Amino acid sequence: MPSETSSFAVRRNGYDTYVSATSQPLAISLTLPGSASLGAFQAGAVSAVARAVHELRAHGVETHVTAIGGSSAGSIVGLLAAHCLMTGRNVRSMMQTAWVDEVDMDLLRSGGSEAPLSFHGLREKLIAFLSDYDRFPREPGRQLDWPITFQVGLTSLLGYEIDNPGDSGRIGPTISYVDWTEHRITPEHDTGDLYQDSEATGPTPLDTVLTSAAHPLGFKSSALDRSNDRDCYRDNRVQNLPEDHTVLWYADGGLIEGRPVGRIVSASRNLVSETLGSVSAARLLHLVIDPLASGPAGQAKWAEPESNPGWIDVVRRSMAIVPTQPLHDDIRGVIEVNTGLQRFEQLRDSGGLDEATAQAVLEWAGMSDKVHVELGVISPRGLETGGGVDELLTGDFVGAFGGFLKRSIRASDFALGWVSAAHWFTSYLPEHEIEAPVIEAVEESLEHDFPDARDLIITGDDGIDVLDWKGRWRLALLAAQFGRVTVAAATPSLPSRSD
Repeated sequence: MPSETSSFAVRRNGYDTYVSATSQPLAISLTLPGSASLGAFQAGAVSAVARAVHELRAHGVETHVTAIGGSSAGSIVGLLAAHCLMTGRNVRSMMQTAWVDEVDMDLLRSGGSEAPLSFHGLREKLIAFLSDYDRFPREPGRQLDWPITFQVGLTSLLGYEIDNPGDSGRIGPTISYVDWTEHRITPEHDTGDLYQDSEATGPTPLDTVLTSAAHPLGFKSSALDRSNDRDCYRDNRVQNLPEDHTVLWYADGGLIEGRPVGRIVSASRNLVSETLGSVSAARLLHLVIDPLASGPAGQAKWAEPESNPGWIDVVRRSMAIVPTQPLHDDIRGVIEVNTGLQRFEQLRDSGGLDEATAQAVLEWAGMSDKVHVELGVISPRGLETGGGVDELLTGDFVGAFGGFLKRSIRASDFALGWVSAAHWFTSYLPEHEIEAPVIEAVEESLEHDFPDARDLIITGDDGIDVLDWKGRWRLALLAAQFGRVTVAAATPSLPSRSD
């Protein structure tokens, strides 16, 4: 509903600032699912979100980013975004440099025979980005003042045997492969803390995001020392931790996603409650930035009898489906909580329940600690282009690693993310308590800050058709590296000869 509250204009930092006398702070949290080179889409979208947040704040709309969580490539995007927002560095500048200009297949391809790809070069590149304040300086007015809770999804290769006490005794242990790390990034944080080891704090944020991004088809698995979290595992009734250590092996967090939305919403709710004293003191907005909109692209052919999909097509499709269904269920869970709370409020307001009875019913339903969360999904599906997502996401080939083969593909997906987020804000802001002059300022800022975004989007071609000879050569080298690693893994080691 449009705002009915009065507002007044003041001059602040060169802006005509419209301040609402009764508006609540807007607390934004983000979920960034794993997506390999499609992280370029997420990087563009997060850059636009940051631009909108800065513009809202400049025009008197108190806005904060409270929690960011993701897995795989999404976690790398999330780390860079959280750091830039907390230090006042330009999000788009760092994201565009990282995801479009300097991270490609040449940087990721391994030179050894242990795995086809390696994060060694990427780790050094990310540290350089984070440390270089000459190239990416702080900018006045961009630093946010609330901390950000940063969550990273992981797939545990151990698998946790979890005790499940029931009403009539033990049900018996079940096994979960979902794990997370949590980091608090503050406006005062030291950049080195993001990548320098410290026994006191456990694995660094950079180590956890690179572990989360290590897809087993391309990368070696990684081990993290979770000694500082041992009590947390015990509190969650994990039964099979080793007695003498807590160094555990992990793979790509995007393999199973682990229902991230509910977890990140809870982190946002807790931060708001901690900061303001009550979660109801702010409006909670949660954005899922998903290039595939909770489902892999190219869906039309799976409803065409004559398509006759081949074996490899079904394998690729099935692998893409596995991590997306939990994300869909997670989103539906938030919607169901919102619907349930709305029905309770309607019933209570109509006089059907007094306050005490309503609270008792909420507790019985397990919803007494739930709050309403506005939910949005930023994806290319929101754009009215007449085509499908598969016609817009240029890097969605070779297992979504295709964007690493050519810069123009990454530039297209980055621009698509920016345009998709700008489109979402254009639809969202007029329906909420935001004054018209502020809405116009946000829209103009998003257009002015990246005026050629739409011109960079490649449409009508499959990503592989966009490859020039250099891109196809990189693809051939990647295939050769996969072959080399496969042969090395399949060849038995010969015993050493002793005299």
